[in-house]
Amino acid sequence: MAKYLIALDDGHGMETAGKRTPTLPNGLKSETGNFMHENEFNRAVVKKLDVILKACGMDTLFTAPTDKDTPLKERSALANLKGATILVSVHANALDGSFDNPDPDGVETFYYPGSVKGKKLAQAIQKYLILGTDQTNRGVKSQNLHMIRETNMPAVLVEAGFMDNEREAKLLLSDSFRQEVALEIAR
Repeated sequence: MAKYLIALDDGHGMETAGKRTPTLPNGLKSETGNFMHENEFNRAVVKKLDVILKACGMDTLFTAPTDKDTPLKERSALANLKGATILVSVHANALDGSFDNPDPDGVETFYYPGSVKGKKLAQAIQKYLILGTDQTNRGVKSQNLHMIRETNMPAVLVEAGFMDNEREAKLLLSDSFRQEVALEIAR
């Protein structure tokens, strides 16, 4: 059986400006305090996804192995250099940085315009995320984003929920939701 190398990208670093929830309500806390950095969610999902994929016999590659804000060019170059079979970049979405209503919600998966294999991968991941997470289906979309444009392999970018939607921020903080997102991506 052929070995697959899955490049796992946890979007953003812990200090990326603006990539966090608003102040969490009702005494909720993240690992870093009164708000959750986007990378807290992204990193947790990627680590769980790594365990699942390895249990299935796949090799994995972390494109941003530390909490620093690894430049996108370094991330995509590493995946290309190592010859990854596919790349999955995990993110949490945001609109306006506040919990004011109405807030958008849901999960969406992006692929690079014109990438037939990227679109097929995005459709499969989105299908399972919708079946397993009870999230609003925001659809599969093509967009010109660095991590899915600058890679030589089919690549997707998953936005698993909105950090500035109070209900979804609570999900993004939840270990069980993080595990479910990882499991559905792996499927």
